[in-house]
Amino acid sequence: MRSARISLALAATLLTAASLPTDLPAQTPAAKVDQLLADLQLPGVIQTAIGVTREGTPIPAIITNDDLDSATPKTRILLIGGLDGSSESVQQTVAAVKWFYANAEARGYSQRYGLSAVPVANPDGWALGVGPANASGGNPAHGYPPRGHLPVALDRHACA
Repeated sequence: MRSARISLALAATLLTAASLPTDLPAQTPAAKVDQLLADLQLPGVIQTAIGVTREGTPIPAIITNDDLDSATPKTRILLIGGLDGSSESVQQTVAAVKWFYANAEARGYSQRYGLSAVPVANPDGWALGVGPANASGGNPAHGYPPRGHLPVALDRHACA
């Protein structure tokens, strides 16, 4: 009797899986970034972007009004996560931001420090699961700026 129930449950699972469409579009990097930011709706926090990738994906940033005040007495801290494209790095950065802005234990720190974050500095690599690479074939975890990609006057190798 027990094996008949297991067989029926297995058959139902297989039938359900077989009936699911296989041509669903993959989530775009921009959509995955939007989903990440939806989880970071915190009071007093401004969601913006510090730029876009070569693929056009926004590189998200989390700032506050303190970051916009050049006269703030607070010490500023900038967290950069996800440069290696790993979910662990992104999750740890998001957890730190949430703790800092939403946890009662952090209130004393938020009086002295301003915390900003770029939770996923390599959004294409993270969203596509190809980290530490990015969607343009580079590896932003090291080797920046790439040799020869700066104007001649700024290229440190040209000045030597």
